[in-house]
Amino acid sequence: RISAMGTVRPKQEIHLKPQVTGEIVAMSNEFLPGGFFRVGDMLLQVDDTDYSLAVKQLESEVAKVEAELLLEQGNQLVSQKEFELLGESVSDEEKSLMLRQPQLESLRANLSAAKARLEQAQVNLQRAEIRAPFNAIVVSRDVNLGSRVTTGSELALLEALTHEVRTPL
Repeated sequence: RISAMGTVRPKQEIHLKPQVTGEIVAMSNEFLPGGFFRVGDMLLQVDDTDYSLAVKQLESEVAKVEAELLLEQGNQLVSQKEFELLGESVSDEEKSLMLRQPQLESLRANLSAAKARLEQAQVNLQRAEIRAPFNAIVVSRDVNLGSRVTTGSELALLEALTHEVRTPL
C-alpha cells in the first residue's frame, strides 16, 4: 500500500476558438460556466450568410466551367474530324494545337480549381456551427450573442468530463 498526494486534472482541456469569422447569432442555453455538453452538441452559431452565398456562387461557377468543358469537348471532336479530313502529317506539337488540347487541359484545370474552392466554401459553412469536440464542461465563456469573432478569438475554456490523478512516486 502506498500513500501519496496528487492533483486531479481533466484529461483534456482546450481554449475553444472559431475557424471562421463573423457575428455570434445563436448560442446554446447551456453555454455558460458549469454547462455540460456531449461530443457533437452545438455550442455556438456564427452568422453563415456570407458562407452560404459563397457556396451558391461557387456551385454556379462549377456548373459554368463544366458547361464550357462540354463545349470544348465538342469543339475538339469537330477539330478531330477536320484533322482527319486534312490527311496531312504534322508534328506532335502542331497536332496538339490543331486538336485543341491546350484549351481542353486549361478548362480541366479551371474545373478542378473551381471544385476545390467550392469544397473550401462548404467546409467554411460547416465551421460556422461550433460543436463540442468532446464531452465537456464549460469552465469560462468569453463571448455573447452579437459578439464579433475572428479565427484567433477565444470563445471559451472547455474541460473534459473525465479526469486523471497525477501523483509523483
